[in-house]
Amino acid sequence: MVAMSGGGPAADAGGYGRGEPPSRGAPAAPASGGSSASEDALWTRFRQAIVEFAKPLLRGPYERNEISKDGFRSVLKKTAEKVVKSFQREGLPPPANPDIAANQRAKITKLVEEYLKLAKREEG
Repeated sequence: MVAMSGGGPAADAGGYGRGEPPSRGAPAAPASGGSSASEDALWTRFRQAIVEFAKPLLRGPYERNEISKDGFRSVLKKTAEKVVKSFQREGLPPPANPDIAANQRAKITKLVEEYLKLAKREEG
């Protein structure tokens, strides 16, 4: 295991919350050696798949006026960013097939529920 110092490529590549915030999308130097543009497109498709999965989970609370439109959008954005960043932090490549796997569905559902609780607390 390598000890991380305050600077250098190890601190910048991981985006572990140190230093400057990581840029949106894939890391600057893709670990898989593939082209950055195609990898960005795969991350975007995966992010969209997460949003499409999470929308029906939030539709009920939104229609019952438990959360506002801004809260709805915020939960979707936070959920998608958190899932994508966890994949990137682990060094996993973006899924070629953007379908959400069964084990990921349960985790994403739990994450949406937690963000929903926070949104309700902030608004109420």
